[in-house]
Amino acid sequence: MISGIDDDDIQTLAEILEHEQAMHRRKCSICFAMFLFAFCSLVVALVLVAIQLATAMSAPAGLESLGGGFALFQVLAPLAAVALSFFGAWWAAQNCLHAIERTLCAARNQRFKLFHTFLGQIKCADKEKQRAWLEIVKSAVM
Repeated sequence: MISGIDDDDIQTLAEILEHEQAMHRRKCSICFAMFLFAFCSLVVALVLVAIQLATAMSAPAGLESLGGGFALFQVLAPLAAVALSFFGAWWAAQNCLHAIERTLCAARNQRFKLFHTFLGQIKCADKEKQRAWLEIVKSAVM
């Protein structure tokens, strides 16, 4: 035990972090599923554009036979942006999960200074939660 904080307080903080971890796992799963959906849609759109171009090139009139048929090209850039956006959100949620797991490991092994350090490195929690956690642990560790 460190002055000002006992094992029960650390265990309570660890339980709060476990709830945060569960929330971020759900977020991570949703972001990954949405990334897969957007990526598969992008691949399908690319295949359709390739088929459309191959069909137009084999026609006697060439690309003029498409006329206004290049509407699918306008879909490619937004689909790519959405896929990258969901991938970025999944990556951020995954990094958050790793930070929470490190912090929980330090709490379970009763490494309070390490717990304090890792708690400060969790960037995915909103600022109020993070500040409250740090104040509680800082008062005991410092």
